[in-house]
Amino acid sequence: IYNCALIEVMCDVNGFAVPAAVDTGSEVTIMSASCARRCQILHHVDTKLSGKVKGVNGIGEVIGAVRKQNFGIGPVRFGHKLEVLRNSHRDLIIGLDVLERFDGVVNLKSKTIKLNVNGKDVNVPLMNHRASLPSQPVPAAAPTMSLHGLSGGFRESEDEYEHCLLYTSDAADDMQ
Repeated sequence: IYNCALIEVMCDVNGFAVPAAVDTGSEVTIMSASCARRCQILHHVDTKLSGKVKGVNGIGEVIGAVRKQNFGIGPVRFGHKLEVLRNSHRDLIIGLDVLERFDGVVNLKSKTIKLNVNGKDVNVPLMNHRASLPSQPVPAAAPTMSLHGLSGGFRESEDEYEHCLLYTSDAADDMQ
């Protein structure tokens, strides 16, 4: 019997650290309602976007979505839509919507996810396989470097462009 670990990465949702499974079979990024409650965003759920979703675990109930939620994967920060499920076996699942947006590559040999942010590759380490941690507040952020003109980004409207922030250990050196 082949035993494989989940592909997980640490994310930031509304200032809370949340381990997320990376699921290349999921079209969208989803969050459980209980995780949305712990991350204090449940009151932002737009219930007009409710419905059903079909996956390998059966049919789930989408209670709605949070549009443009502050979201981060490793040092990359951006606004993103999160579908919220009433019951989910995982707190947070990163879907193809995020991976395609950043030309994401999961590298099992180096145990990283490579995200392309405005032409710059950012390698985010995968988590060691272990039980999911409860959502926790994220420590104070490191200096930021803004990356505009996101390659592969999206627009909510003709006038509104998405911006990304890349948290670095020494943002001043990166800007020179």
